[in-house]
Amino acid sequence: MGAIFTRPRPRGASPRGAAGPEDLEGIVAGTLSFDLARWNHARSGDILVSANWTREPNEAGYAGKTTQSGVAGHGTSSPYDIHNTLIAAGPDFREHAVSDIPTGNVDLAPTLLQLLGLPVPTTMSGRVIDEALRVGPLLSSVRVDRVTETVKTPDGRYELAARTSIVAGHRYLDFTEVTRR
Repeated sequence: MGAIFTRPRPRGASPRGAAGPEDLEGIVAGTLSFDLARWNHARSGDILVSANWTREPNEAGYAGKTTQSGVAGHGTSSPYDIHNTLIAAGPDFREHAVSDIPTGNVDLAPTLLQLLGLPVPTTMSGRVIDEALRVGPLLSSVRVDRVTETVKTPDGRYELAARTSIVAGHRYLDFTEVTRR
């Protein structure tokens, strides 16, 4: 197995001090919070497990081999499964723009609402992808902070690092890495 996610710890319950936006440890020591995987909803199970992965070429010759088997699945928390392509076209989008600024599915609804001239509810998890819009900021001016959050089991034999990016206060999971000792 690779990354393991569980429900978030209650505020102030982290062994590392008061919980805050940077504390993404799950309720079980050595796991990451469901919040990081956007899995914290009423119907989620108690544990979310991602298959392990390596940077080795897979059977098709592409980087990113996993321990996942079978015909289909939901992927892993590797950069090869998490990173996808978003293509947008229309009069409000920049032409020929290529960006590596993180976005996610949660950003689509706020962006479309903005384009329709409708208010974006503050209850939405995503952000408007302003940098993709003609009237938005230049791509080079958008700040992306890269953060690594590491958790480990009490015996230190399983360590899980979550590589994330933060854009305009919104966190994106880039990938996870597991180290076993």
